[in-house]
Amino acid sequence: DIKDAQPRIKELAAYGALHGEILDIGCGLGENSIYLTQQGLSVTGLDFSPSAIQQAKQRAAAASVSVTLEVADATTLDGWEGRFDTVVDSAVARWFIACFGDGSVNGITMPFGVQDPEEIRGVLAEAHWNIQYFGRTTYLGSRAAFVGAALAGIDPEQMPADMRERFARPGVAAQAQQTFERLQQLDDDMIHMPFFNIVAERG
Repeated sequence: DIKDAQPRIKELAAYGALHGEILDIGCGLGENSIYLTQQGLSVTGLDFSPSAIQQAKQRAAAASVSVTLEVADATTLDGWEGRFDTVVDSAVARWFIACFGDGSVNGITMPFGVQDPEEIRGVLAEAHWNIQYFGRTTYLGSRAAFVGAALAGIDPEQMPADMRERFARPGVAAQAQQTFERLQQLDDDMIHMPFFNIVAERG
């Protein structure tokens, strides 16, 4: 929880890349949705977690921002189909994707494994998405959240199926342990994590 919109989201807004009805899928605590609404954009934030949406609504109210924040399953989007022109982290006409990337930033790697870039390209191509840009960037995260998860113990059975599969790959668990040890050496709670940055348009 960085208590602010992600810098990459702010960049997209500044570039004028976000337009029309915007879906912030997996909006979490709502910081991106709130920020984009403050920039005069029409935003809907959806997340599967009722507690996250409740907190997001509280933050929106505290910021005096009127934004639609609702609980929804991102895998089906029942009742929300066909409503959006631009989607942050998922799918209609233009898709801005930020996901766990390979490599490391200051010794920090993504602890639960990452999707293979060619697999991502293949999935998008099969779904008729044309990739406009595929590169690497960083994403802000909370060191305390990762360390807290490590100290509480990692239970792969509680992970989403795709993350559980990646975590089970050879070397990933050991790499996760190295990352947690590195995180405990840092003082600043805000960390930069390696991410893929993808822009795709419907073919």
